[in-house]
Amino acid sequence: MREPGKEGVVRCEVVKGNHITRFGVSVNNGKTVRYLGNKPCKSMEFFKSAAVIAFTARSKNLVEGSPDDRRRFLDRMVAYRDPYHVLTLARYRKGHSQLRRILHGDRNLKVYRGFKAGLLPVARKIAQQRLKFLNDIRERASQIYASVFSGEGSLYFAYKTRNVEHIDQLEKRMMDLCAQEVLHGRSMVGPHLDDMEILVEKNRARRRASSGQVRAIVLSLKMAVRESYKNTLGYHPILLLDDVDAELDPRRLEGLISYLSGRGQTLITTSKYGTITGDKRSCVFEVSAGRISPLRNGE
Repeated sequence: MREPGKEGVVRCEVVKGNHITRFGVSVNNGKTVRYLGNKPCKSMEFFKSAAVIAFTARSKNLVEGSPDDRRRFLDRMVAYRDPYHVLTLARYRKGHSQLRRILHGDRNLKVYRGFKAGLLPVARKIAQQRLKFLNDIRERASQIYASVFSGEGSLYFAYKTRNVEHIDQLEKRMMDLCAQEVLHGRSMVGPHLDDMEILVEKNRARRRASSGQVRAIVLSLKMAVRESYKNTLGYHPILLLDDVDAELDPRRLEGLISYLSGRGQTLITTSKYGTITGDKRSCVFEVSAGRISPLRNGE
């Protein structure tokens, strides 16, 4: 018997110049299969073919959520520009899983150090990729926050390595802390513990930012990522904005829509039809009772 909500299929076409790429994703009982054309493909081939940047209610976790939320964001954004980052992460997770088994098992320091030494280059690469990404988009994100969203105060991002003062010391610290990790039975350093600090006027956004400011910060980051992608690959990723007007005042929302004009394809969902103005009403779809239908000229 099939359980409701456990299966589904999504298909789409992405047009880049004169080239059309057909994508598909099917989910059945927890198993995900990705398609290029009508053929199943490896995840890496799928991710290399196109990128989609999305903003949803969960995106606010980038500011309000846990360090794990911010690490996932960093890795996802790095992978947009370098899909092979996914493979690097997989190697690190596999190695870290082996280390955890030792910590929860016989806690053999010599064996632990041996496995840890083999993981050092992978850990360094992940941390360096994350830091490079933040350095690349930091200035642009701050500009967007100030100009598009009229953000008050300067916006700043920093990569924070746990128990490491500087990223160049990461490998040494990973080995220096081996004995303490074995003693206490827990990991104390590595990319799986790092975080991204978000500051507005030297104050942590997580503690001080309003709900509207949080949305503006996250959108500024994602817009900056989109511009970085464009500079690297020559075109903007598709942008999905879900219920974006929920906590943005009309002035900031208009600034966002104006900024997006001419910058690739953007799909916006809203429950407020009045949000859509001017020539944007030439391409509007209504969702009602599970059906999607086009509205002609906003009628």
